[in-house]
Amino acid sequence: PATPPRVQNPVSGSTSRSAADPAAEQEKLRRTLSSVRTRIDVVEHHITKLTEALSTMRRRFVHGTFRDIEPMEPRAKRQFRTAKEMFTIAERHAGNGNWSLVRTAIADTRQALEEATAAVAEVTGRLATLEKLAEDPKGPVERAQFVVRDAQRLFQMLSPAVPAEYGQRLDALAARAQTAARA
Repeated sequence: PATPPRVQNPVSGSTSRSAADPAAEQEKLRRTLSSVRTRIDVVEHHITKLTEALSTMRRRFVHGTFRDIEPMEPRAKRQFRTAKEMFTIAERHAGNGNWSLVRTAIADTRQALEEATAAVAEVTGRLATLEKLAEDPKGPVERAQFVVRDAQRLFQMLSPAVPAEYGQRLDALAARAQTAARA
């Protein structure tokens, strides 16, 4: 029997193979289009929160704590635009009955949505971390001091079997934690 044709997507370069049962494949792709449309709406909602999250960080925190993630907003918006364009292409191919091209356009749409979602998660995750630190700014220092003290006690118990340099390192860490606690 002849092998089904392989179709290459001009944008992503990915290839797809036709299904054995075209009707079932078409129905599956229609459901997938609906699912991706819903996901686009969800990602769009998350992207609207990006500006608000960055604004909150600008008002409440030092710029150096979030400077590295500021480019995530334009990146997320760019990937979202790409996703919408690829989805439009997928719908156009579905309307024309080019189901193998629909499959590859959906894959490209999903990839762009993943990248947009990751960019949004970077920003919202950083905001959550900064807010948590703002609630209890001494907490991480106190936990570090506790861990270092615990390690010093363990070192004292194992002292004859452990090289002395580790004790000196622990003492230096304890001094740094003490300095941080006073700051």
